[in-house]
Amino acid sequence: SDPQFLANFNGTLFFSSESNGDGRELFKSDGTAGGTVMVKDINTETGVTSLPIFLTVANGVLYFSATNGENGYELWRSDGTE
Repeated sequence: SDPQFLANFNGTLFFSSESNGDGRELFKSDGTAGGTVMVKDINTETGVTSLPIFLTVANGVLYFSATNGENGYELWRSDGTE
């Protein structure tokens, strides 16, 4: 719920969203219910959020800021997979 920081990456919508039990994590969607999934649980501590923010696409890569709970906010990147 509450999707934020939406970015179109190769025709797929990436966004930060709340997830039951996982806090706010990185998701992607092809526009269907079945095609809307969490990309990665960055902060694996139950109920703790990684808060992916500032999703940006550059040179074929998705960049964003998030925290894994150990090192504060860091720059992350994804090719669309975990």
